[in-house]
Amino acid sequence: MILDIWWPTAAPQIFGDDHAQHYALEFRNFIQMAAMDVAAKRGNAAATNAH
Repeated sequence: MILDIWWPTAAPQIFGDDHAQHYALEFRNFIQMAAMDVAAKRGNAAATNAH
């Protein structure tokens, strides 16, 4: 998966930095939700409560 975003050349660096952090958090949330879903389907209740 490749995620791209284009900013205007004049955009402050903080735009890119903050957006990169946002993508990182969204990716982490997706992985956690997917792991919980797999664990739930396998009947592993302990893994569904992991944070």
